[in-house]
Amino acid sequence: MNRFLGTKTKILSSIYNVLIELDILNGKICDIFSGSLAVSLFLKRKGYNLISNDINSLSMAYSKAFLLPNTIPEYEVSKFLPDITNTQFNRYKEYAHIIIQNQKDIFTKENIYNEFRSWNDYVNNIESLAVILAFLEQSTINSSKNVELRSDIFDYYSKLGKHSFYKSVRGKEGNRNYFTSTNAKRIDFILSHIRHWNKNGLLNDHTKYSLISILLDSMERCVNIQGSYHDFPREKLEERALKDFTFFSLIILAYYIQKKNT
Repeated sequence: MNRFLGTKTKILSSIYNVLIELDILNGKICDIFSGSLAVSLFLKRKGYNLISNDINSLSMAYSKAFLLPNTIPEYEVSKFLPDITNTQFNRYKEYAHIIIQNQKDIFTKENIYNEFRSWNDYVNNIESLAVILAFLEQSTINSSKNVELRSDIFDYYSKLGKHSFYKSVRGKEGNRNYFTSTNAKRIDFILSHIRHWNKNGLLNDHTKYSLISILLDSMERCVNIQGSYHDFPREKLEERALKDFTFFSLIILAYYIQKKNT
């Protein structure tokens, strides 16, 4: 989310210093155009009570995933992966541990407000989510025979998609090229499973928007744009877009946060 135009990530400390100068330490603060929630989430970690507002659906999703909850979502993994064999499940669990271990070096740096009592506390809290993410990122088979696989992202936003043709207001024509075919198909796989789980009552607001928000943030790291989704480079794919889709796991630690004052 830090690459979105207008994000205030680089001036968060300045914003906080103004609040200190104004002696605003208690009460509520309204982030009236909250956007990517960079300001709201920063101030939540500082212990403030926030009112966050924005017309953007992305902002709403981030709010329900990261701002409103004070705990990491838990998933009853067996219900989400009913047709996965024990061998396959063990493979996803092993990869989930890799996702978690990759964060160990930055744990101390990120856990500056002691949202988690220890590294082991963090691991225990994050494990079921990490298994779900490992499945969504690595699996080549559906979690259930009833999952309806759709291809919206591939069809409309990759160059080979059957609906990717565009004609701009200036008369230029071509095919949208936001994602490589491989990454577009992976994103479709993930979205299809989120839809299936939601349709079958396995997700509440917290678990649903957590998966959606992690996906949105991870998509942004392999998308062929230069600042916003309004346009894309015509001649070639940006370097980041050539990378295979992976979940950006730091989001798990940085934004599944508990209020400092609770």
